[in-house]
Amino acid sequence: MKVSLFRNFLAISSIQIYKILFKNLRKHNLTYFNCSFRIYKLEIIKDIELQSDDFNACAEILVKSAEKNIKISEIAGENIGRNFGKSKMKIIQNIYHSLLTIFRMRLKLNSERKFINEYEIM
Repeated sequence: MKVSLFRNFLAISSIQIYKILFKNLRKHNLTYFNCSFRIYKLEIIKDIELQSDDFNACAEILVKSAEKNIKISEIAGENIGRNFGKSKMKIIQNIYHSLLTIFRMRLKLNSERKFINEYEIM
């Protein structure tokens, strides 16, 4: 099963938006910013304050790591879609949250909710 053209369009658009708006990401050879399999060194990223608690947390970690000049490496993979089951992602809601996350990070806005090391602080 292949990934739909619409999902590919969304992914490519998202990648371009991140590369245009966050110049620190351009120096890293990254191909995907939202939800993917990732490995993090906890001692390096534990001080990064996250506002996202959804698919956008991956992108937020990458943007904030790039701002702190943390080394970022990627081993690319191919998204070939699902063989079984159905995605739980609500596409319209995810687009809205992605744009909101990008807007907040770009303008360095803080929300009332902050997620630090998996604990929610209100």
